[in-house]
Formats: sequence, C-alpha cells, structure tokens
Amino acid sequence: MKHLCLLALLFCGGVLMAGTDIDINGHFAGSKDGDKVPKRWNFNKSIKPVGSGEVVQVGDKLGVKITNTAKSVAYFSRMVPVKAGEKYEMSCDVTGTGKAYLAMYLYAEKGAWGGAVSQPAVVLKPGENDLKYTFTIPAEIKGKVPVVASFVFYLNGPGEATYYDVELEKEDIQ
Repeated sequence: MKHLCLLALLFCGGVLMAGTDIDINGHFAGSKDGDKVPKRWNFNKSIKPVGSGEVVQVGDKLGVKITNTAKSVAYFSRMVPVKAGEKYEMSCDVTGTGKAYLAMYLYAEKGAWGGAVSQPAVVLKPGENDLKYTFTIPAEIKGKVPVVASFVFYLNGPGEATYYDVELEKEDIQ
C-alpha cells in the first residue's frame, strides 16, 4: 500500500510540475539559411544597433549566428501574454565566444516599457553550452503591471555565437 501511495504521489507531483511549451518559433520555422531575422522574431531594438546576425544551418535545424564587436546584439521573440507569479523557463544551446544571456523584456498596457529581467552572464566555453533560466513574472516592475513579455537571447560585448534549439516553457504549477 505504501508503494502505491508513493507512486500516486510521484505521479501527481509530476503532473503538477509539468510545463506547457510556448511556441516562440524555437526552431525558426519558416526561415531559411541566410535570413537576417528569423520569422516572427525581431532584431536588436536599439536605436543604434551594433553587430549583426543571420539564420544559419546547425545540423538538421536552423539557428541564429550573432557577430558582435561592442555593446550587445539581441533577438526578441513575439510577445507572450503574462500574469504576475507565472514562471517561464527559456533554454537554448549556444556555441561560440563571448558573454551570452537569456532575458525577458516586460511591457505594460499599450506597450509601455516596464523593464527587463536577465540571467547572469554566461561566458561561453568551447563546444556546446546549455543556457537555461527560469523567469518569474513580477506583480509590477518600475510601477507598471506587466501584461506581455518578449523573450530574448543576446550576446554582450565582443564575440561570435550561434543560438539554436531555443525553447520556452510555462510552468504549470497548480
């Protein structure tokens, strides 16, 4: 009986902790090798963008290669509706050099900028680097209530990195 209860508890815990994949076009569907920006993504929203990026073939999938000489170069996912307290896990594989980040940009009603939440810098090592970060939606940021978020991967400072297998999962904790 104890074993049956333990199995039931483990199963229920797994169900409660299961996540829901959010389609931010992690495999850059609809894009092709050489595109400057993957479909449904945005490039470097800075007024004075630095560096460059392009869609590249990585094995049997597509990725984005960023070349940067200064500051930061970023790609932004489509907007995702969010609510305070929700948790999202973003992950991707990265190869190359430089400082890689995953971030979440938050916006309030009518697209008003709320602010950003970022993981600490990951200095890329030779070979494949797995980036993963869990973001929690705050009740407010800079006095504004976030209603949508854009999930971001970027390279800060000089370097060259290729991002692929980009995924976003919303944690379903009940």
